[in-house]
Amino acid sequence: MFVTLISLLLCISSAMCATQDSAVRSLVYTDINVNSYDKCARLMNGTSQIGCQSTLEGDVGVLFHVNQSDDISKVITGKHPPYIVLIHADYFSKASVKLYQSSGKVRGILVYSNENYTGRLSGWSPELKCPRQHYGLYNSTYGSNYAKCENNPWNPIGDGLTEEDINFPIFIMKNDTASQMMIDCHDQHNLDGDYPLCAAQMKSRMDGAQSTETCIRRNNLQNNLSPAQYCDVIGGHTIVGTLQATNSSTENPKPVILITSALDSRSFEMTSSSPGANSLTGFVSLLAVAQALGSLNNTVKDNMPYDIIFVLFDGEAFDNMGSVRMVYDMSKDSFPFKKKEGKWQPRRINISQIKYIIEIGQVGHINKTAYLHFDPLSASNSSIRTDVSAIIGALKTSGASASIKFRNQSGDNGLIPSSLQSILKAGNVSGIVITDFDKKYTNRYYNSRFDTPDKLGIKLDGNTTESYALPLIQPLAQKIVNLSNAIAKAVYRLATNQALSTIHRNEDEITKILYCYYYNPKCGLVRSLLDSNIKKYSYVFNQYVGVYSSNMRNNAYIARNLLAYFLRTEETTIVNKTDQCKSQYAQDEIYKYLAFKRNTTYECLRFTVYDTDGRSPSAAISNYNYAGGAYSAWSESRWQKTAFHLSIFLVQDSVSQGMILFCGLLMFFSSFIIMYIIHKKSHILFQHSQI
Repeated sequence: MFVTLISLLLCISSAMCATQDSAVRSLVYTDINVNSYDKCARLMNGTSQIGCQSTLEGDVGVLFHVNQSDDISKVITGKHPPYIVLIHADYFSKASVKLYQSSGKVRGILVYSNENYTGRLSGWSPELKCPRQHYGLYNSTYGSNYAKCENNPWNPIGDGLTEEDINFPIFIMKNDTASQMMIDCHDQHNLDGDYPLCAAQMKSRMDGAQSTETCIRRNNLQNNLSPAQYCDVIGGHTIVGTLQATNSSTENPKPVILITSALDSRSFEMTSSSPGANSLTGFVSLLAVAQALGSLNNTVKDNMPYDIIFVLFDGEAFDNMGSVRMVYDMSKDSFPFKKKEGKWQPRRINISQIKYIIEIGQVGHINKTAYLHFDPLSASNSSIRTDVSAIIGALKTSGASASIKFRNQSGDNGLIPSSLQSILKAGNVSGIVITDFDKKYTNRYYNSRFDTPDKLGIKLDGNTTESYALPLIQPLAQKIVNLSNAIAKAVYRLATNQALSTIHRNEDEITKILYCYYYNPKCGLVRSLLDSNIKKYSYVFNQYVGVYSSNMRNNAYIARNLLAYFLRTEETTIVNKTDQCKSQYAQDEIYKYLAFKRNTTYECLRFTVYDTDGRSPSAAISNYNYAGGAYSAWSESRWQKTAFHLSIFLVQDSVSQGMILFCGLLMFFSSFIIMYIIHKKSHILFQHSQI
């Protein structure tokens, strides 16, 4: 009887707690909407991990507000640790993070600023001073004086925060209301140091840990009882487009002119804030070159003694992943595709067939002057030097008629971090990289969330409607078109040894492309390219490559369609349904087809643009030796839907908390004593009458 009563009491108590949990919690905690902040996630490479992680149930600390430089170190000497630091973006850096991490007194960091904040005036880059150095061209045996660029860093303002392993969560506040709520809570309760104090709980629980090797091994150990996956390989799709149709059956293929650019960038908080505005100008410039050369008639294209091939790499921000994979596939005679018997395929390319490479890097800050970078060591070979000089000469000649002045790199810093480095590791090739800087990046916000269009002179003041924005974007588009026309003319001169007198120039289309990528993924241009898929694109494109999927990410998918649009053949047909837009030959893999919406019908375009696997070769090699480190092996931790959480609440001093606990325990055990007495005296208290 006694046991039954106790069980009944516990069941009633638990039921009451369950029904009242949300009501009681709302009286104690104020939850911050998960969409009000960006998150620092956990990434892993072959042997280690970077990024942020909380404990299983989240980390708790008293709020400490840092809004001036003198406050940064006061956290360490505070009287009420552990702390959650609420720090203004002006004072958030690798130095402050390392200080707080080493102190052991900080459990998390909340970075805030107002919604109009565009970054500190001096600039900030969480990238390394020598980006992409881990798998670069230079090492102890080749260009050892260039291997470490600390003396002459390309990114001098970089502090390397993106490469740090941080043992507490970091959130970047996006909502002014939420930020002000926490500031007000701090100012109301924490300034005098008396209890109750305003505290916060931060949860950022990642499933993956230690390294990609460890995480992939755990993935492979899954079974029916534990089907969980812990991480996913990072990688994208390399996009390859040929100016003219090629065929793998051609006995003596033409030499190749390769025009390349990167599709992606990264930032510290990669879950949604990798704008990469200046990095994006590189591949938009490549599209403009494709637009100019694609307008040539098919006869001119087919009669060129060179095959001109455009390549957009995805994953370059992670140790040149895309270009490294291209070189690997070339070595296996499988770029852009493996050979398939009975299929008509485009030509396969190897390093020895590449005559010239022109890579377009960051070019958003070009102001009538562009810089040409090349590897001085490979250029010491006379034939390479001759070909590099030919590229430079063609560009300088073409630039004169396009209001662009091309200058050679100055100093002796070696080749800049670039996809070209990956290709040169496989063999001597003549190539240059075009940028808007000479000895160091002009982009003072490289690979940060502040690498936004306003840094390129586009000031919209919050009004992103197309009619208002396009005229303000047009000056940048004009610079890109001027540069791209000069490159297109230079490529034509290299390919034909003739000058191109007239060239297609459409600034309006390039302006619209910039608008779509920077501000509005549902713009008219994207709608015409996607139609039924438009609902997928409800936010500004994130330039972070993300985890690999058989389907291309938004950014790459649009870039593929744009390149296809510019490189389309002259033959187009009108169809009523999208499934009618296809080759009549089942074995045809040379031509691809895409239906673009045109009012009530579809325009069926034929083109020669392909997408290939852009993951690191480590993902393609069975039993890959991660410890050997021949290739990068990046992965992203998985997390549950409830992995991220932020709330604020008031906390009492330890004495008050002890008293509350004591009173609670006293009431709990008193109830047992009362129940025991009732049980013992039940024959008196509850007399049974005879029936």
